Amino acid sequence: MTHLVMVVPNTVDLDSRVQKVARAAQDAGYRVTVVGAATRARPFGAVLNGVLTLRVPVRVGRPVTWRGRALTSARSFVSSEPRPGSSRQRVTEKLSRRLDSHLAAAGGMALHSIPSKHGRELALAGSKSYGDLPQFTARFCSTIIDLKPDLIYVHDSPLLLAAGVAQRLLEKRGRKVPLIADVHEWWPGVESVSEARRQGQMNLEDQWIPTADAVITVSSTLATWLARRWGLTEPVVVVENGAVANHRPQEGRATLREECELDPDVPLMVYSGAVAPSRGVDVAIRAAATQPDLHLALVCGPVSPYVESLRDLAHELGMEDRFHLMPFVNPESVPWYLSTADIGVAPFARSASHDSALATKISEYVVAGLALLVSDCEAQAEFVRSNRIGAVFAAGDVGSASSALSDVVRNLEELKGRITSDLRQQRSWEFQRRALLTVLQRVAGSPSGVAPRSRSVVRRTLGRTALRAHSSLLVRQGSISARDRRKLFGPDVEVQRMYEQRLSTALSGRVSL
Repeated sequence: MTHLVMVVPNTVDLDSRVQKVARAAQDAGYRVTVVGAATRARPFGAVLNGVLTLRVPVRVGRPVTWRGRALTSARSFVSSEPRPGSSRQRVTEKLSRRLDSHLAAAGGMALHSIPSKHGRELALAGSKSYGDLPQFTARFCSTIIDLKPDLIYVHDSPLLLAAGVAQRLLEKRGRKVPLIADVHEWWPGVESVSEARRQGQMNLEDQWIPTADAVITVSSTLATWLARRWGLTEPVVVVENGAVANHRPQEGRATLREECELDPDVPLMVYSGAVAPSRGVDVAIRAAATQPDLHLALVCGPVSPYVESLRDLAHELGMEDRFHLMPFVNPESVPWYLSTADIGVAPFARSASHDSALATKISEYVVAGLALLVSDCEAQAEFVRSNRIGAVFAAGDVGSASSALSDVVRNLEELKGRITSDLRQQRSWEFQRRALLTVLQRVAGSPSGVAPRSRSVVRRTLGRTALRAHSSLLVRQGSISARDRRKLFGPDVEVQRMYEQRLSTALSGRVSL
């Protein structure tokens, strides 16, 4: 069976694009394994959207040990630019190289764990702008190789080095594996990171993407920019992150309006997705406060300090009874969940990244049948104006947003009536995934065999994979908690006992996993 290994530098469960791409490939007959990054809150593996997902432990961010912090300070101290050719420059360069090597080790993953001399050199050089690069490269590169892929699919740029090194090492071992790069961001225009981090991501893309077997991205605008930037001869394939049209209810959840406990005639606006200052949700709250009967629901992930500040803002504006915080639902259930709202809002601040593509939430709102209130980021503003299904306001301007919201509320039924079945189909994932499957078939050929549909089969496969990947972690912990046992092996107690016994036997050196 053609094995597609998909890598992504996050925990996967909050990334709807990754889950939908993986499920589309599995439903087409490929054997799919998604590899993401583990955190303390989300360790080990899971079955997400019916697809086997393995999380590898990666310590990211600022070093937590005194040694790591000291090395970070020392590296910052010697990083100033001395006069070219001076003795100070030579000493500084030598000291910097030594500190870089030690700092990579202190960050949680020794540089020497990367199974390639060239890869170690590239990771060390890249760590100056992206300190987590050595750890990501070491963990993911080894995991990719161990999974013996027939095709490597990389989501976004941080893991391009790991995937590229793994691809070359597999080729040296006689296994030629194609690589697909899925570019989610226009990094030259990302403003939410430091200049060094942005340049580091661009360097990774410049080195690896021109050699990829196929390049996919999220919008036609971004496809044009990427092709021009790298002078690609093959066209960049556009697979927009559409909403699942054949949506279904999520077990244990009710629709948004029901969970907010609102009557059908109460106007309800919703923001659904990741929350950050650049997303402009504070502007949406201030605009909603000017409409005395309007409720605003924020559907987001775990409640962060920033989300708490937004809730405090709503209370300050007298919206404590009209502001609702709700958790995410599964990707295939989002349109069903949102369909009982009236207005979908996308209040992003202007940036090259936000201008270049329609956000996933726009497709989800359209498939759910909601009128739109959007800021004047180019792609979404053009989409709303050309289809006449909402109103556009100047990004960051509360007065403009309030006026546009009044227009939407006043013409709500007329705007919603213009969302035709054809428009919903065009914004659906079912429509977009055709291009994805065409690329997979061109690069890797038709899938051989039929992917397993049984969740129990996938869970047992997960148990074996998780054991292999995390046995050393479990040894250090000394015991497995009931919670971790369920995460590793699934809820079946007999299966838990079987794998725990196999783990104990294997770790004693008597058999191999």
